Amino acid sequence: MSVVVGERNETKLEVLLQAEKLAGYTVNIVSNEKHFPKRYRWCLNDELVKKAISIVELVNGANSVYPKTKSDYEVRRSVQMEALAEMGKFLALIATARACFGIKLEAISYWIDTATYTKTIMQKWIQSDCVKFGGLPD
Repeated sequence: MSVVVGERNETKLEVLLQAEKLAGYTVNIVSNEKHFPKRYRWCLNDELVKKAISIVELVNGANSVYPKTKSDYEVRRSVQMEALAEMGKFLALIATARACFGIKLEAISYWIDTATYTKTIMQKWIQSDCVKFGGLPD
């Protein structure tokens, strides 16, 4: 069943706010020596933080392009897809960290849920843009 646009729970900037929340939480959790040993900060921890920040930058970059033509939309869509690909890599890094450091699922479940929700709303954002900007002139 469809929901009227004005009655949806997610705001237009929800994807950006969620990406920022994910990046902030990532910095906090990888700084926790209980789960991420200090001696590994230079490898996996840095990659996790860089990836989370990259996602914020890409979402912000895509959001800054307001399409008026089909080529504008293609630029926006390209950056959105790059952000989505980075999110997939980010989730893989979380899984790798969990396997390498033996982190219990309970300890990082909020982090995984936040990342998964961010990915879901990114996909919705991309689909919404497809409907909204799909019929633009060349």
